[in-house]
Amino acid sequence: MGSSTSKPVETKVFNSNTKINVGSSLINQLEQSIETDYIRSQYTEKFIEEQVSNKIDLLSNKINSEFQSNLLNSFNNNDQEEQDDTSYSKINHKIQNLQDQIITKDLKIFKINDEIIQSKQEIVNCLLNNKDKPLNCWDEVKNFEKFVNQLK
Repeated sequence: MGSSTSKPVETKVFNSNTKINVGSSLINQLEQSIETDYIRSQYTEKFIEEQVSNKIDLLSNKINSEFQSNLLNSFNNNDQEEQDDTSYSKINHKIQNLQDQIITKDLKIFKINDEIIQSKQEIVNCLLNNKDKPLNCWDEVKNFEKFVNQLK
């Protein structure tokens, strides 16, 4: 269905008023040629498909090679960074810095004053009094945040 035409194709001959001189060898060659428009279109389509396939292969190979090189570079950079970061003195220095930070944070934690405790209690009371409307306690929360930020 649909692969062949339902009506036979009629050949049309156009007669010209002017004389056209065509060599007999050209006429013989055209008469003996087995190529039709369909075959030529198939050749053209095949040629285009091959060209597109070649171009896709080239681009794919290029992208793969770039990806591989970027991947290797990133691995090399990560290895270099790990080697730089894993020296004994640097690790000890980082540990010492972290310990110093912990000590200073601990000192700040123990300096909680009465204002913060009072502010915390106000939030708790507000939330208990406004169980249905917890957003009514926003001022108390802001006040508490202000006191906590002063510790930093």
